[in-house]
Amino acid sequence: MNRAGLTYDTGALVAAERNEDGIWRLHRTAVRRGTQPVVPAGVLAQACFAHCDIEPLDERLARQVGVICHQHAVADVVDVSVVAGALRRGDEIVTRDIRDVMSLARAMGVRVRSI
Repeated sequence: MNRAGLTYDTGALVAAERNEDGIWRLHRTAVRRGTQPVVPAGVLAQACFAHCDIEPLDERLARQVGVICHQHAVADVVDVSVVAGALRRGDEIVTRDIRDVMSLARAMGVRVRSI
């Protein structure tokens, strides 16, 4: 069984910037296990964080995000890019802003971990 990766949203990066212990424990554990967390490019534009892979918002992903926004009546393309990328990789989403992504993630079958 493959262990799910991690996708960080802006709330996770804000928690790291604030030096909150929960995100750092999670991050250290992931890195020790060989998991390189992913930060979608839109999230990086909102908050920076080191030691993560950056997922570009290329044309393919942008089109997928647009379709999902339309299907689920969601306007926040950054949140949708977080969920779409996590879904494609089989990642969990790490967030502080659980309400912002929870309903969309659940509708798309993505696990969400709140910190």
